[in-house]
Amino acid sequence: MAADGITAAPATGNRRGAATRRRILDAADACFERDGLDLTLDQVAREAGTTRMTVHRHTGGREALVRQVTLRAFGGVVAEVAVVLDGDGPFAERLPAAMAEAVRRIRSTPHLLALLAPSNTSGWWDVDPDERVLGDVRTFVRPYFDQAAARGELREDAARSVEWVMHQLLLYLALPHVADDALVADELRRFVGPALVVD
Repeated sequence: MAADGITAAPATGNRRGAATRRRILDAADACFERDGLDLTLDQVAREAGTTRMTVHRHTGGREALVRQVTLRAFGGVVAEVAVVLDGDGPFAERLPAAMAEAVRRIRSTPHLLALLAPSNTSGWWDVDPDERVLGDVRTFVRPYFDQAAARGELREDAARSVEWVMHQLLLYLALPHVADDALVADELRRFVGPALVVD
């Protein structure tokens, strides 16, 4: 799966409609970055220079719009992680480095980190109740784990390894005060490789 596959959005029927949709999504990105989940269709319409009805028609409403901007924001993180995973070196080194990059990027993006905060009552599970975003992330990383498994590098099967990695990432993101980025990178380097990868 391409790194940008996580950001895919439904196509519109013509160029003008596609340009309007892009303008609305760009405006929604700006509102999401500024206001997080408090963004409204009216704010997005003002930012895009259009009407609330046009925003609704092109996005499917507020809930669908929040999902789309969340997917787009996480798509940027996935693209950076792909650079690390596609790099040189053994999987036991690339994987912890990719995980550290994901933590660093999300932590440096307050509106994304806020979605995962345990104190956020309308956070991640409201945005992604069917785990579409997490499912897309799993789908994106799974081939890397399948390749490592085929080379005999994983201690467990690829699916279980992916789930464990996802849980570790979510813990670091849900509890950002526990370890700074340097400590996260060091812990991941020390423990992820030995836990998942055969010597």
